[in-house]
Amino acid sequence: MKGAIAGLAVLVAMLTACSPSGYSVQARNNMQQPVELRVQAAKKDSARTVESVQVGPGQNVTFHTKAERDEKVSLEARVVGDEASPPSVYRMLVGLSRVVIGPNPEAGKDGQPRVRVREDR
Repeated sequence: MKGAIAGLAVLVAMLTACSPSGYSVQARNNMQQPVELRVQAAKKDSARTVESVQVGPGQNVTFHTKAERDEKVSLEARVVGDEASPPSVYRMLVGLSRVVIGPNPEAGKDGQPRVRVREDR
């Protein structure tokens, strides 16, 4: 009986570790240009894009995505077509993230991104 319970506990732990976690984003673009939002899921030395959307100037967007529980999930934002500036990175937690995308007052200094992602309170 103890062996069956221990086996069941191991099976439940394995299934829980592999099951996906849900992430939701509500974002507002306060930039004068369209921005691209990309949700990245990283595991050790590899990263993958799990969602990518473009948001026009002054627009709001809501989207939902999933990633594995053992992946670190982040939201990257950059002006559409601007590959010279690095993306602004916002670390996401499971559940809902409300963010505002706006101009970065430190843009251009020491490789700072043109946009800034901050929590919307």
